[in-house]
Amino acid sequence: MYKYSYYRKTIKEEHKAILGLTEFKLSLKDIHKKHQNVVKSIFEIEIDKVYNNIQSFNKEKFKEYMELVYHKTLSDLYNINNSLLLDKYLNIKNNEKPDYALIELFRICEDHEKIDENFKEATLKNNKRYRQKLLDFLPEGITYNQITIEQVEQFKKANLEVSAGYWNNILAQINKSFSYLLEKKKLIDENKFLTLDTREDEIIDKEDFEKEEIENIINNCHQKEIKIAMTIQAFTGMRIGEIAPLTYKNLKDLECLNINYLEDTKTKKHNRLIPIHKTLKRELIKYFEENNIKNDNDNLFKMKKLNDNVNKQIKKQINIINEKIINDEDKRAYKTSHKFRYKFIQELNHHHQELANYITVLCGHTTSEDGKYHKKSNSNNINFDLYNKGKANWDTLVKMIHCFDFDIK
Repeated sequence: MYKYSYYRKTIKEEHKAILGLTEFKLSLKDIHKKHQNVVKSIFEIEIDKVYNNIQSFNKEKFKEYMELVYHKTLSDLYNINNSLLLDKYLNIKNNEKPDYALIELFRICEDHEKIDENFKEATLKNNKRYRQKLLDFLPEGITYNQITIEQVEQFKKANLEVSAGYWNNILAQINKSFSYLLEKKKLIDENKFLTLDTREDEIIDKEDFEKEEIENIINNCHQKEIKIAMTIQAFTGMRIGEIAPLTYKNLKDLECLNINYLEDTKTKKHNRLIPIHKTLKRELIKYFEENNIKNDNDNLFKMKKLNDNVNKQIKKQINIINEKIINDEDKRAYKTSHKFRYKFIQELNHHHQELANYITVLCGHTTSEDGKYHKKSNSNNINFDLYNKGKANWDTLVKMIHCFDFDIK
């Protein structure tokens, strides 16, 4: 009926004795030419399943199994209804119960994505990170068939505190991976994670910090690195991502903080000098002495994931201050370290709204005529040299920085 070829497969050396074959050969006479490569791929997958469950097969069972695979494939491709063959195929399939380590299944997904030109490097990293969340949660070495309904539900509960957007990304990637393994690779029989639902974040405005709150949070922090990080942010308005890589060289003269290390195309425009507030200067001197920081390349922070640790400390102190555990309905739960930056900008805008251009430079943002701050850069309104000490412009920046203070102990 169709032009056809044969499917040929050389049996692995270690399985030849058990299967009594050196080569498996099957005619594709009933398969249309345009479908033959697909069918060959299906055969490859099914033979791998046989290898993984070799103790259940001999020569006769192997041939019978592959013939049933062939007829099942015909049924799927051309809607040939042969329930007897289908039932027999499914019975054999259920008896063999192939199983694979979850980490190996995810490695197959990763390999598939790497050869797909539609996946950019950043996407590949994110996809791997989302899948890793599940691997980290489940016992090491677990196989897919060993995953229980209870573990699926526990995985959901373990991620209740992450944002809805982040959870939805994790779930979407896990489901895409299992869909590929189920529908394309035929390595699993079901997607156990389809029962999990996405979430929606309640739209809640993040409340701003009051001055006293910032003082309480910083003064009640007993972890030195986190405390100085919050202090720097409160007095400079720097982003945590800008603070984390600081070295002694960036502020050793204790007159100005030199942000000159941002190289990414999106952030290098934020390189700038910021005068150091007298209170911050005092805290930095103490921190340098206590931690023996005195060489240019000495890092201020050895802690990994500084942003996460700072935010955990903030949440902890808010819990203590309010004598309650923050839940998702409490707006205070949405305060993060970035609100220290907002407070810095608010103070500058309150005392020096007429100096919007200067505030723009200090914060690495741009302003509009309404005095609000935006992330898109518009450097046309900054046509003066703010970075030469001794000039009036630098004196203005120093004055602005000292227009407010925090009582840090």
